[in-house]
Amino acid sequence: MLVPVINKLPTERPVRLQVSDPASLRRLDVTWLAGEERIRSTVLRFDEQPASAQITTHVRVLDGDYQLQLRIERSDGVAVTERRVSFAPDVALVVIPIP
Repeated sequence: MLVPVINKLPTERPVRLQVSDPASLRRLDVTWLAGEERIRSTVLRFDEQPASAQITTHVRVLDGDYQLQLRIERSDGVAVTERRVSFAPDVALVVIPIP
């Protein structure tokens, strides 16, 4: 007998970053953690052209809870924030506000 393993495999999940004041954004470091394990890091730089108000990125994860660490570098300084993000089969898109 075959046992379904569809929910046991990581899937590519879209994440939309809603950027307030995109004109001042210079760099955005995005780090995903499962417990203490870093599963993905992305650095987005906006030296050549300004950031968009909506940035869509992807992370390959299982359903469950993850920590999202953000380092937000703007023309007037740097801020660091962390938040919990949950992925579930019925959630097609996760939207994260970037202050």
